[in-house]
Amino acid sequence: MAADTNLRTARILVFDTETTGTSVTDDRVVELGAAYFQAGRRLRLHRMLVNPGLPIPPGATAVHGIGDADVVNEPGFAVVGARLALHLTGAVFDGTPPVLSGYNAAAYDAPLLNAEFARHGLDARIDAARVVDPYVFMKWHHRALRGRKLTEACEHYGLTLNNAHTAAADAQAAGELLWAMVEAGLVPVDLEECLSEQSRINAICDAEFAEWRTWLYRDRETGELRMGAGKHVGRKPSEVDPGYFRFVLDKMEDLPAAVRAEFGRYT
Repeated sequence: MAADTNLRTARILVFDTETTGTSVTDDRVVELGAAYFQAGRRLRLHRMLVNPGLPIPPGATAVHGIGDADVVNEPGFAVVGARLALHLTGAVFDGTPPVLSGYNAAAYDAPLLNAEFARHGLDARIDAARVVDPYVFMKWHHRALRGRKLTEACEHYGLTLNNAHTAAADAQAAGELLWAMVEAGLVPVDLEECLSEQSRINAICDAEFAEWRTWLYRDRETGELRMGAGKHVGRKPSEVDPGYFRFVLDKMEDLPAAVRAEFGRYT
């Protein structure tokens, strides 16, 4: 059976992880969440705790609430990863692989899971370039928001995210957010068009970050420079009090040269 490539009708597997830290190569999964969606409706929700095989740092526990005692009797990733692989291939349904999605999953969760697969001798891999990532479209269409974390993105769309930083809740919220953005016309419905647009957006955003870090960005419609961080985010530099620029130029020694030059025009 051919895979459905229409995001309005396709079976979508939204995944999320909670981990021992933020390194995609060295840190380990302690919780895996997965939510199946189709036509905007949640079909299934899975939550799996994972024994990472090493102590969970207190800083990580402070974020997601999972400590060593919570996972001491849980299976390791060799077991949980093998189960996940069945979902990736579509074996738990009709053998047709689902469309994969996750919030910031292309840059974070997918490579982290791939490192875990390799670490435990599992053949499964996730092609990050084929993960539909609502975060990419949030940072493009909603760059003027002060925050674009999953909780903030859901609030912007009037969605409720209970139990944030639990993998299952985050996976469900990310699926609801994706549907809201598809319905709003901000995420292309055709999968290949969506992934192509996602790649294009990432290239532009990466170039912006290389030049200005988060300080500045170009308006998505007019191309005008706008403030990219802090209380003035979204405003044109010409609309900002010159005293702000003098303060930043004086205090921030590591400003990129392009930012320093642009801010200097308004002092």
